[in-house]
Amino acid sequence: MMFKGARFVGVAVIGTVGLLLLAACGSSSSGPGGSSTDSSGTSSGGTPRNPADPCSLLTIDQASEIIGEPAERGHLVGQECLWGSTKGQGPFVRIGLVSKATYDGLAGRVPPPGVTQAPVPGIGDDAFAADIGQGGHLLYFRKGDQYFKVDAFAVRGPLKDLEAEKQIAQYILQRL
Repeated sequence: MMFKGARFVGVAVIGTVGLLLLAACGSSSSGPGGSSTDSSGTSSGGTPRNPADPCSLLTIDQASEIIGEPAERGHLVGQECLWGSTKGQGPFVRIGLVSKATYDGLAGRVPPPGVTQAPVPGIGDDAFAADIGQGGHLLYFRKGDQYFKVDAFAVRGPLKDLEAEKQIAQYILQRL
């Protein structure tokens, strides 16, 4: 899928609106101290330093594999962690922690016009994807009492989208 010109603006607007809606619905905090991960996002033992820090849930190598080019170190943008290409404007990987209330509210809602929502079997204890048209997919999943939102998107060039998001979820689940 290629995003250019007006499509980029549409993706940016949809992404921003989605972030604002999640914030308004009570997404959880990234934890005390914000992001303090090394380039791999792990402690010397290879385990996440702080499971409440979304930047600790994916390594640079994993992000690079997902986006198909070398990735920058993940950094917090609000309450989510974003990894991007070292080559400039995307592709990107984004991981956010969400509250139970936000997850339950999104999972039980009737999607707004232009959005389709479907279960995604085989990811954690429960998962669903929200397809927001040209803006791509958002994959939400839970494992126990931890709730996540993952997103893989591009402003230029192809990206596997939902399949990429499933792979991100698998990486996160391996670290829990």
